Amino acid sequence: MEIDQTYSENEIFQLGLKPRKIMNVNYRVFEKEDKIYFFEELVKGEFRLYSVIGSNSFFLN
Repeated sequence: MEIDQTYSENEIFQLGLKPRKIMNVNYRVFEKEDKIYFFEELVKGEFRLYSVIGSNSFFLN
């Protein structure tokens, strides 16, 4: 996956990312292994990856 690229929700799930429930935010968070992926929804079902961090850095651990 690359920053600033768009992905469908199906592509995200096919890549093995699992959604993480975060309340009251305007973005979607997914995780896989030791990484946390942040996406903004552009249109219904289309997302732009804008950040990837290590899970140890994630503020909601």
